[in-house]
Amino acid sequence: MEKGGELFFLDEHFEPVEGPVEECGSAVWSERYFEPGSFTLTVPRTLVRRVAGARYAQSAEEDGEILCGRIDYLTADEAGEGEIGGRLLGALLEDRVIAAIPSMAADTDAAEAVLSVAEANLRSLGVVIDRENSVTIGEAASPAGLWDNLGAWCYAALKPFGAAPEVKLRPVNGVLVPVMRVIRGVDRSAGESRAVFSKSFGNILSVSLERDESRMKNAVYVEGADGTVVLTDKSGGTERRETYKKAADVARADFASDAAYRAALARRGEQILASRQAAVCVSAESDTGALPVYGRDYALGDVCDVADEELGVSFAVRLTGADLVWEGGRAMRIPFFGEEARLIRRLADEERI
Repeated sequence: MEKGGELFFLDEHFEPVEGPVEECGSAVWSERYFEPGSFTLTVPRTLVRRVAGARYAQSAEEDGEILCGRIDYLTADEAGEGEIGGRLLGALLEDRVIAAIPSMAADTDAAEAVLSVAEANLRSLGVVIDRENSVTIGEAASPAGLWDNLGAWCYAALKPFGAAPEVKLRPVNGVLVPVMRVIRGVDRSAGESRAVFSKSFGNILSVSLERDESRMKNAVYVEGADGTVVLTDKSGGTERRETYKKAADVARADFASDAAYRAALARRGEQILASRQAAVCVSAESDTGALPVYGRDYALGDVCDVADEELGVSFAVRLTGADLVWEGGRAMRIPFFGEEARLIRRLADEERI
């Protein structure tokens, strides 16, 4: 357990308007890999009034990491307790739709395609593009659709490759600004850099497991604007579960050859199947002082080895979330591995994919 990070409240230009604040009763910073994260702060009622004009909350941790989110709501009850919460900076991308699609080759690397589409549609959002510290995927992304939500498309386009957009507050020319880059987790389930989580190792206190295959599909027929249909089959010889999707925004006229057109439809199929995987969620409560150390030995997006002898399970599974909980000056890290099944079901109800 460690001493808590410093809490600040910022204006629309990310300049401090209050802080460091010591009155915070508890704070939960929930980082997520395949979607924007969130935060919740429990504070005295008197603090709510003082920071009512702030736009962002920031926690500066002792390891140099900056967690920052936009304030979406604040409440204060008669008992004297208040709550301030919102979403982390990845949610800024959801404030824009794709109104312009830059010209690029059909085989443009997926990371560069995402950065280029984002750059063309930020429209004074204040987010800086960081190509230098972005990964290279090695494959092309599914084409962007005009008027798609920018944030949703960025996450969906990178998910088939185990990559994700990251937006965090970082110093640029001595000023803290939101910086976007593309990150990709490392496989730490084996080898010298192996990250193992097990109750028998003493680095997790409890494990919960949830598995849901109710929405899983492993083969999809994607139909382009002209009626061309391409099958993307990821069943690998197992029981095939099929679905169909019309991709009216993918047109033959936008590609130099039939092969490039069909490859684009296949990439859209990869993107669809990435959203319809079997949901396996493993959450493990971990002391922040336990090895391996988050941010040093493993990070968001990495594939780790998670085992529970009592449940009889062992997974090489991706770290898709990490909650940092501060309460009473003490910290607890709760990593989440795999898909969050309840989230997947909620998205299914909303989108009816």
